[in-house]
Formats: sequence, C-alpha cells, structure tokens
Amino acid sequence: MPARDLPAALADAAAALGPDRPATVARELTKQFETIRRASLGELADWTAGDPDQQRGEAVLLISGSPEPQPKPILIDALARELAQELPPARAARVLSRVSELDRRAAFNLVEALNRKNS
Repeated sequence: MPARDLPAALADAAAALGPDRPATVARELTKQFETIRRASLGELADWTAGDPDQQRGEAVLLISGSPEPQPKPILIDALARELAQELPPARAARVLSRVSELDRRAAFNLVEALNRKNS
C-alpha cells in the first residue's frame, strides 16, 4: 500500500480490531531508509500520523491474529449435557476436556453432576 494511506488504514484497523492489537509496519523494504516498527495498532497510528516521513513510499502492514476465543460457559454446559447422555462419564469427560478449557477432573465433575441431575 502507498505509505500515505498508512495513517488512515491504521486508524481504521485500531477502531475495528482494538488499539491494543499487536502489529508491524514495514516501510521502504530493501531501500536505504527502510523502517520496521512493531507496536500496538494505536501506537502505530499515532506514530505514522505524527511523522510525515513515515507516509512516504510503500509500506506493508502486518496485524496479529485475534487471540483464541474462550468457549462460552453455556456452550460448555450444553456440550457436557449431550456428552453425558451419549457416552460413559469417563469418556465424556475426556472429550469435554479436549474441546474446552476444563481440566479432566473438572470435566468429570461436571458430567457427573449432570448425570445425577438427570437421574
């Protein structure tokens, strides 16, 4: 992208993805005035807007991917309920712990609690 578009692109990205998202701006790669800077989107937006030299030439913008979303508790409960109905408790807990953030003991306790509730 032309570096003159960089301040607007960074501001838009910060608004859409959050100003704390890590990113990298690489400008004028393989040239005498090559610049590479890693910071948050908000910091990079301020830096490029405040320095006219960073708005010259060509630039590459790399934005970090989003952190893995945490499963919502309601989804874990629904999954545990379905697994408890279809599988033996130990196996249901093993599957539940693999697909959620629960350790195996917590998954087993949840499956057992659901089995007791349904009995």
